[in-house]
Amino acid sequence: MPATARTPVVQAPPGPTSRPRIPSTAGPYPQVPSAPPVSAAPRLSPALPRAPAIPNEAAPDAPPRIVSVVVSPDSVTAGQTLIMRATTTSNVASVTARAFNNDVGLTKERIGQFELRYTIPKLPFFFHRAYSVQILARNAAGASTSRFVSVVLR
Repeated sequence: MPATARTPVVQAPPGPTSRPRIPSTAGPYPQVPSAPPVSAAPRLSPALPRAPAIPNEAAPDAPPRIVSVVVSPDSVTAGQTLIMRATTTSNVASVTARAFNNDVGLTKERIGQFELRYTIPKLPFFFHRAYSVQILARNAAGASTSRFVSVVLR
């Protein structure tokens, strides 16, 4: 009968729990299989749906357009905060509000979304009336469009 190579079995000293022991070559810690290598760039499936289009998308050289302007509240008193939100086409670079021959820029929140928060100062009684505020939108080329909204100071 030919001899076959086997793992040697080492006997533990006799005692109440003497069982055969297999010698370990890994040291005091158990060996854990290594994880498969991670590729540098993830592969995208061609079956994934395309990202949704930007609302009111427009070419960079297209004329700017103001889609909507919301003023809240439309009647304000001293100390109140007036909020203006303008929705524009995606090619608009800046939006300003013009009142009293003075321009105030709206902050760009994201593509096509601009907002202004303005706390109304204390004004003399003769300023208490309705005003037309011009909202101007400009693209990077300098083309502009405007719209008027009404605000009442009480």
